[in-house]
Order: sequence, then structure tokens, then C-alpha cells
Amino acid sequence: FVDRLGLAYCAVVYDLIPLRFPDVYLSHPAQSRRYHARLEVLRHADALLGISSSAIADAVELAGVERKRCHVVGTGVSSKFGPPDSRQQALAFVASELQEIGGPFVLYPAGSDGRKNVDGLLEGFARLPPYLRERLQLVIVGRLPPAVANHHAHVARQAGILGAVVFTGAVSDETLLALYQATELLAFPSLAEGYGLPVAEALACGAVAAVSDRPPLDELVGDARARFDPTHAADIGRTLERCLTDEEVRGSVLAGAAGRVLGWDTVARRVAEVLDRFEHRPRPACKARGRLAFVSPFPPTRSGVADYSASLVTALRAVGARRPLPVGIVGPFRVDCFADGRDRLGALAPPLASEDLRDARGFRTVDGAIGGYDRVVYVLGNSEWHATALASLWRRPGTVVCHEVLLSGLVRLSSHVPGALPSGVPATVPGGGLSKPDYPYLRDVLDHSERVLVSSEAALRLAESQVGTELRGRLGVLPFALDQLSPTENAAVARARAEEEARLAAGARDPLVACFGIVDPTKRPFSTLEAVADLVTRRRLAVRLAFVGPVSDALAGELRARAALLGVADRVAVTGELERSEYLRFLGEAVVAVQLREGFFGEASAATAECLSSGLATIVSDVGWLGDLPAGTVAKVSSDCTPGELASELERLLTDGALRQSVAGAGREHARSVTFTDAAVALLDELGF
Repeated sequence: FVDRLGLAYCAVVYDLIPLRFPDVYLSHPAQSRRYHARLEVLRHADALLGISSSAIADAVELAGVERKRCHVVGTGVSSKFGPPDSRQQALAFVASELQEIGGPFVLYPAGSDGRKNVDGLLEGFARLPPYLRERLQLVIVGRLPPAVANHHAHVARQAGILGAVVFTGAVSDETLLALYQATELLAFPSLAEGYGLPVAEALACGAVAAVSDRPPLDELVGDARARFDPTHAADIGRTLERCLTDEEVRGSVLAGAAGRVLGWDTVARRVAEVLDRFEHRPRPACKARGRLAFVSPFPPTRSGVADYSASLVTALRAVGARRPLPVGIVGPFRVDCFADGRDRLGALAPPLASEDLRDARGFRTVDGAIGGYDRVVYVLGNSEWHATALASLWRRPGTVVCHEVLLSGLVRLSSHVPGALPSGVPATVPGGGLSKPDYPYLRDVLDHSERVLVSSEAALRLAESQVGTELRGRLGVLPFALDQLSPTENAAVARARAEEEARLAAGARDPLVACFGIVDPTKRPFSTLEAVADLVTRRRLAVRLAFVGPVSDALAGELRARAALLGVADRVAVTGELERSEYLRFLGEAVVAVQLREGFFGEASAATAECLSSGLATIVSDVGWLGDLPAGTVAKVSSDCTPGELASELERLLTDGALRQSVAGAGREHARSVTFTDAAVALLDELGF
């Protein structure tokens, strides 16, 4: 956001401990991706404010931040932390709040993270001389999970000091202050810290501290005699003894704290000095880095758009990797994918198909963390799988690839996603359903987009009727990839077709007519069924019919019942959703495909493109994108044709082999003329890459 506005900004680094110990903190791929994305904030900040010299050193070494942009500002200690009026009164208050504490004690404000090294302190405390160990308790403050507390108790028992150890759990701020003021010694054996705030708070309260000899604790306790090797129990024990008994060492630690423990006024002044350097000096917008975010459904989501986007992104990466980047873009070109629709899958959501994918619900966080993607592509369709992209679009403009133009279904199915429906966008279609929406949702989308790309000239005409003349210039056409099948898939279809042709030639099977893709009433399946029944019962043409694709149980039942009434039940198959290999087998075995629509919502048809790609003669409705397919590449019927008219077109193709082969061949050649590579080139041109 600040990059796009050309503003200067500073970032604060507390610690980079996860980079020091990636096996512990970044072993999960998703966590590692989020963390490394967040590092981009540090790398692109005009100034980096570190809470310790150690934090800055790690930013330079581990994150690659330029040293000249780094400033140590420290951390303040609240003014409430100060020496007590009486240590005896402080000890009495502690005893009243924590009855397990009955006398002098060594204090450690710890935690459950393994780097806090509680076990090391227990073993070191056990090395104290008996005269000290017998009169002191070791008080460990902080919430510990039961399993962790049990483990520490076991270690203390093994060391013979369990009776001297008090695990207080979480305590109030008032009690913690009193513990600092009353303790004989603060022990701090941590293996890694960003600053060590408990040490600073204790020193401010007049407590002596014995700490690890690890940065940044040496910045708070300058006397090396009060520091120990946290991995060596004997060294911990010797240092604790020294800091409990040697008054010179104790005095040195307390004297050194005066210049090392800061108040917030000092920290604020240091920060202000850094910020003053940027006053009235807006930062030039940073150079683009060739990073594209692509927000869409992706496999394993069962959506045609998901499969299409996966193929398009593959082509985008290939094309982007080999074409020169524009002037001002710092490479390499990169596409980050954000999978939409995961919220719809609930607890049973299958894992993302690739480690390259992130959940789209985290897009805005990642976008902010890296200083903003150079370009964002949102893929929208009229289904439930695009709600997160819709919610993100209102806040972060981008280029929208619309697989459909009439988006009332998407809006109606997005009300569960926070921010998907801003004020003024109605969640329901006034007075109508999906076929005749009354509200131009595309206009709202266009208002918040840099550009909206639709899949055909027919879709463009429909979009223009939705948005009005003043916004037409922000609409464009992204060619829909027709060459849908991979070489391997084409080979599988060819094998199935050769086998089927042999069976047909031998008279072993009747020719198959098939409808591919989601089976829905808007695709006129009953008209196709009645047309095939006409061929079989009246025109005496023996054919079979298959509806190949996802279908509701109710519609499947209705189709089978109608087939029985028409006397062709034994010739009709309703397959439901199939594995890809079975779907390709049907593409090979079919002789003619029927792909009808009763209306047009701005969509293209991937299933029809697969028919063309596979060299299958196809009948389509003369409407929208289907109607714009070149003459001769498909056979066209009117969107309101009767079953008899459809039967006549089927009969023509089934009985005229030369015509059928001509349509199939022209369709295949047309499909090869618009590949995913072509679509990727067009999209990158639109985006300016």
C-alpha cells in the first residue's frame, strides 16, 4: 500500500529467532512461506528500527537488509518498574500472594518455549553449594502447559531440588513487580532473545541479574562475571553463586544498568530522530519486481475454472520466464497462486494440490507483507468458488478475468464471506433468479477493478450492456484457450477412438451421441434426450446417448425416468462425475457431441473446447460464445430449436461421414489456433509484463 502511494516507511524488528532456528520454528511449509513473505517488509523499508543491536545484526546477516538503513532504538521499560521502598515489604507481599514462597528466592520469568532453557537453570541451580541451595527457593514464573510443567518437575526431582522449586503459573502485573523487587537474583538462561525485557524490568527494580552470555543479553548486563554459558550447568551454577555472594559483582551489575535500561521517552526520541530524516521527503515508488498474484479456484477444488486456471498459470510462468521484462521491472518474473473457495470445503477440505498454492483467505496479508504485488489477477465466475476474490477486490484493485458476466449467483453465494458484499451491493436479485438478474453486479466489479477481461466478443457485448458507455473502455477480451487437451490426453482419446471405430465397423456397437460437462436444465438435456428418442423410435437410426459429467441426483433420476417413458432407457447413460481417464474414454468413443445452451451469461465452455480439441464433431446452440464459433467448426442449431430439429441435425451428421469428418477436422484446427500459451501472452500484454 505505501509503495503504491510512494510513501517512506520504517519497520521494527524484534528478533529473527525463527531464521536462527528454522528446523524448530519454520519446519511447516505454510508457516515458512508466511514468515519469509513477512521478511519483505524489512527488506523494503526505508529504515529498520531494532530493539537491540543483536536484532539489527541478525537483520543484516540473515535477512540481507542493508546496514546503512538500520538503527538501534532499544526498548523502553515502563515507569512502574522501580526499586521498592522496602525489600521486606515486597517479599511479604509476594508471600501473601504466593503461599509456596517462604523466604529468599532466585527468580526466572520463563515460558514454555524450549529456548527459555528452564531445564538448564534447574541443573545449574542444583550445582549451588549446599549452604545456598538449602536457604533459597527457585521461583519459575509463567504459564506452562501441564506436560511441560511435569517434565520440568521430573528434571528437578532427578536433580534433587524439587522441594526448592516453585512453579507459580501466570501471575498478575502487581505480583510480578513485587517478585522483581524482592528477589535475591534474577536468573535468565535463555538461549535466544530479541531483547530480554524481563532482565531490563528486573534491573529497573534494583534486582541483580545473572544472564546467558548470548546476544542481546550482554547489552543489558555488561559485566562478564555475571554471564554464563547457558548450555553448561556447572558454569550456570558458578555464576549464580558469584552473583549471590560477591558484592563487587552485584554492585557492578546494578551500576551498569543505569546506562543500559531505557525509558520510553528515550526510545521515542531515538525513533523520532530517524523519522525526521524522512519529513517532507516522499519516497519514490519502488521498482516493480515482476510479481503477479493470481487469485482463483485451483485443483483439488472440483471446478472447471479451477482446472482452467491451473493450465493458464502454467502457461503464464512459461511465457513470463522467457520473455524480456519491461523497463523498470526487477525480475525474475513470478506468479504466486492463491486458491479461492477453500472456505466452502470446511474441515474436510483436501490439501492444496501444490506447495506453490496459498489459501486465498491469506492473500491480503501476504500482499501487505511484501509491499504489494505488481499486478493482481482475480478470477470470477458465477459460482460459490470465487467469494474470497470478490471480498479482496473491493479493497485491493486488480485485473479481473470474468468467466461469466452475469454474476448474481456469485453475489448470492458470497454473503457468508466477511467483506464480500460491501454496502450498496444487494445480496439477492430483486424479483428474479439467475436467468434474468435485475442488478448489474458487473458494474460494481468494474468500479473497483483496473480492468475486466471477458472470454469472447459475445461476452464483451453482454458486458457493455451491463456497465454503460462510460466504463466500456475498461473492458477487454482475453481469448479463451480452446486447445484444452495435453498431448498425453490427446493420445488417450485417439486410442479410445480407434478402438471404438473398430467396434462400429464390426457392428458390435451402435454409435454414441454424448453431452459433456455439468448436466443442468439450462443445457437442455431433455431436448437432447427426446431428439435421440426420435432418431431411435421414428427414424430407425440405432444410436446411444450419454450425459457425461456432474449431475444432481434429482436431475439424473428425471432423465432416466423420461428415457424409460420414451422407450430408450437401455440406450441412455447418465454417468455422473467421472475420473479424468474415463471422461477421455467417452470423448474418444463418441461420434457426435451435443452442447446446447438456452441462454448466455457471458461464459465460454471448456467442455465444448475439449470436444473440438479431440476432433469430435459437435452440435452447439447458436447463442453467445458458442454462436461465435467460426462456421464449419461446429454445427449450429437455434437456442430454442425443437427436439425434431435437433434430431434432423444429428441425423445429418451421423449419416454423412464426410460431413462429420469435415466438421471434426475444422473444429480441431480451430482449437489449435487458440492455446493456453496464446491466452497467457494476451494476459501478460494486458498486465504490462
